[in-house]
Amino acid sequence: FIGIFIGGIISNGGLNYYCQRHKHIKSIGGNSAQVWVNPGAVTDEGYMNCSDILVLSLNLNNNLPSWMKYYSPNRFAALTVMGTHDVASIMTLAIRQRFGFFIPMGAGTETN
Repeated sequence: FIGIFIGGIISNGGLNYYCQRHKHIKSIGGNSAQVWVNPGAVTDEGYMNCSDILVLSLNLNNNLPSWMKYYSPNRFAALTVMGTHDVASIMTLAIRQRFGFFIPMGAGTETN
């Protein structure tokens, strides 16, 4: 068991939802199972207790929580939609903002 990514469920119970899933996944996969949580918005620090990696949306205009500085960068992943910003700028921001992982997503547009 390697791990699982849980995303975008903030409207369905928020923190409690993630904490229950985290506990369940760890009971099945043990401490080596990684739980990546993406609540879909910048959240409060409580989500750090319910995830191994907290995934936060990153763009050039958002302000990230000040409590991030108290954790290792390896506890955070930056999720961004590529095509909305240039790659170099957003990756530089991810490093400056102390993200240990970078998840580029497609821009969601197709051309024919």
